[in-house]
Amino acid sequence: MVLNLYSLPLFISSIFFIFLGIFIFIKNKRYISTSFLCWVTFIWLFAYGMMYLSSEKETALFWAKIGYAGVIFWPVTFYHFIDVFLKGKRKHIVFMFYGLGIIFTISLFISNYFITDMYQFFWGYYPKVGFLQYIYITFFLLVTTISFIRLFLKYRNETYSIRRTQIQFLLFAFFVALPGIIDFLPNYGLKIYPCGYIFALGCVSILAYTIIKHHLMDIRIFISAATAFIFSYPFLLSIPFFFAYRMYPVLYPYLGIHWWLVPSGLLLFFAVTAPIAYNQIRKRMEDVLLADQKRYHKLLLQAATGMIREHNLNHLAKLIVYIIKRIIRVEFAAIFLNDPKSKSYQLKTIRDSGVSKLEINLNYDHPFIEYIKNKKEPFFYEELPFDIRNSLDFPLAINFIVPSIVEDNLLGFVFLGEKLNHQPYTKDDATVFKTLSYQAALAINYCIFLEEFKNAQEKVFNAEKQGLIGGMAEGIAHQIRNRLNQFSIVAGELEAETEDLINNNPNLLSDYPQLKDTLNSYLEISKSIISNVKHSANIINGMLEFAKEIENKETHFTTFSLKDTITSIVEMLKIKHQIQDFPLECEFYDDDTVYGIKPQIIE
Repeated sequence: MVLNLYSLPLFISSIFFIFLGIFIFIKNKRYISTSFLCWVTFIWLFAYGMMYLSSEKETALFWAKIGYAGVIFWPVTFYHFIDVFLKGKRKHIVFMFYGLGIIFTISLFISNYFITDMYQFFWGYYPKVGFLQYIYITFFLLVTTISFIRLFLKYRNETYSIRRTQIQFLLFAFFVALPGIIDFLPNYGLKIYPCGYIFALGCVSILAYTIIKHHLMDIRIFISAATAFIFSYPFLLSIPFFFAYRMYPVLYPYLGIHWWLVPSGLLLFFAVTAPIAYNQIRKRMEDVLLADQKRYHKLLLQAATGMIREHNLNHLAKLIVYIIKRIIRVEFAAIFLNDPKSKSYQLKTIRDSGVSKLEINLNYDHPFIEYIKNKKEPFFYEELPFDIRNSLDFPLAINFIVPSIVEDNLLGFVFLGEKLNHQPYTKDDATVFKTLSYQAALAINYCIFLEEFKNAQEKVFNAEKQGLIGGMAEGIAHQIRNRLNQFSIVAGELEAETEDLINNNPNLLSDYPQLKDTLNSYLEISKSIISNVKHSANIINGMLEFAKEIENKETHFTTFSLKDTITSIVEMLKIKHQIQDFPLECEFYDDDTVYGIKPQIIE
């Protein structure tokens, strides 16, 4: 054997495929057919790499037959995967194709009708085929065509968006694999370098991704990444090999046996350049393909800042579904909120569902509630166990679920239908929904707090016995301080962490202006929360002071500021009557101190 640079990419690819097959087998044994596909690809590439290295025709012929055995079973294992994926009941056809593959393989080794001789090209030996090759090519085209037709028909009839996304990946993988037929051309004496391993690498990688994480990436993202990969790594890294082939006669007289140092230096240079080119191409393509998605992500984050300003729980629920429905453009959005009185989660509001009225309650002990409490983060409906999906009595097709949790307390959750443009929900969607759900949780918690505070205040104003007011003060204070402390801590941490990130990464923010806008939105959110906390604290302090003074001594004469007293009274009246402004103007002398019974003046 002699050194042959054309064998190197085949060996690298073959190692990738054998480990990918093992990984898929461990990850999901149901798709063992994909592991078979990886392993026959390994046999094909590794054997052909050894064939290129062979200096003798007999040795090359041996490896050619080993490699061709992998080629024979490639379309068979591909069809097997498609049948498993489509949950077909055509095992008899799968067995028939495997049987034909075995017959072709036996003919390959016991006769010369498949491989009659060996060509010698600039990249090494390559098999010269006989008449059985034509029968095999017919078989190859038949199996791949049937696979494509089954996928295409399923895609046309499929209505579930996630499933359609999966099939999109597989159709894309099919078209990626098609150029691989270029490897058949040198069998007939054409001096065309067989680079089919590149397309096999792309095809099987897509299949593997579809199995492992198919529903967490938009097909557009995958296409942009794949296109960037093709135009960076294979293209740039092939230049040194082409250079070595063309410049060998020129370099060898000057450098002798060290001529390979020049193409090796080029290979090192392009190996460093390729990742930079890949990132730039991918980023440019994603900016174009995902412009609409990035638009509504930004709008959602901006809308989150306004939620904390809504103080009515029913209005807040309508606001949340309205924001999601309008910005993301989904078929429907429904929100369930916790109702402690009925010990269940009630459907508060639903928008654009096509259903006139829905009354749905999910009790605390419902299996879905237990699941979502453990899950905590946004997830796909398809991730729900089959028995839990059957237990959900919901008349519409749910695609995505967004829980709203604070301190392990499930305040509610949102059901989302399919996007109107039929695009799938992505990882980026899940990240934005996570932020949105946290802001919604804070807003819901704040509305609940105000509702409780309002109810407690009504009792204060309507109490027949003033002693009851003082007794309620401690309970109110405990609930109020817990919530305000939580809001203050979370907002303070969010503001500090965001400011640190902005201050410590100026270069990163200048390169990614969208990230800078997102971080500025976080700062606005935190400042808004802190402002509302301070405003609420002033109201609460006045209310608690009033209650304690009544309880301690209702007829005790003291000196106090009349201006401060009236100010606290006005704030309480705003909450009592749910108004923003109170039309009261007061003029005081320089000294507004009065002597009297403060609780009676407040009453």
